[in-house]
Amino acid sequence: MLLGELLKHAHDLIDDPHTNIPERLYEDLTGDAYYQLLLKREEPVEEALLMQYKDYLDRYLKGEPYQYIIGKEYFYGREFDVNSSVLIPRYETEELVEKVLSYIKPGMVVADIGTGSGAIAVTLACESKADLYAVDISKEALKTASHNAKKHEASVTFLEGDLLQPLIDKDIHVDILVSNPPYIDYDEVLDPRVVDHEPHLALFADDHGYACYENIFKQAPSILKEKAILAFEIGYNQGERMKHLVPLYFPDDTFEVIKDINGKDRMLFIYHNYENI
Repeated sequence: MLLGELLKHAHDLIDDPHTNIPERLYEDLTGDAYYQLLLKREEPVEEALLMQYKDYLDRYLKGEPYQYIIGKEYFYGREFDVNSSVLIPRYETEELVEKVLSYIKPGMVVADIGTGSGAIAVTLACESKADLYAVDISKEALKTASHNAKKHEASVTFLEGDLLQPLIDKDIHVDILVSNPPYIDYDEVLDPRVVDHEPHLALFADDHGYACYENIFKQAPSILKEKAILAFEIGYNQGERMKHLVPLYFPDDTFEVIKDINGKDRMLFIYHNYENI
């Protein structure tokens, strides 16, 4: 079978005119760039490669995210290894990272809570001169995050435990706390490709998705420096409740709910003891 025929067959099966999944799967198997695929469309595909590709395609058609099939995803311009123990990094989270970077100064202590693949912590470490800590309750997630840190030569201290407890136990105080915690309501209907494959521990939270936020809010005074920033990714439908929830825990602090590039509520920033920000 010619490469062009193979890719067309894959596109016909996926039936999405906007997808580049067939090309992404083939690129991973061969290391070819997209332009090389265009040049090789009239070339035959070797039998062994054809069988591997059909296996990849079959897994995708059965619902497995292509990032797990190829074992990687790009975030903030870097390639991160991913597997079923961690969430797949998403472009919305890049907006959170970009805004956090605008506040980081050399020597600041920054903690990423619920680090997963390490995408946030590793990116912040690579893009700044801050001291980075990253916490996760999952041993397997921490293995993946640590691997990604080594891959990008990022200096990050990884701690195992629930939310802020490892920082409290070690008496670590932070200038910036950043977190993309589990925030999805158990009753929310999700794409099967997400709910059937990504780790539920990192997706769902009690109290309609607010449990982790409230637990962090309760614990935060134990680990925040005198002046500190708390930065969160939130669900698209959580902004209004956050406007009522935050003042219960930080009555004297300024905060803002920020929309993402698609105009949806996506970030919460709390400015603890900051007069001007």
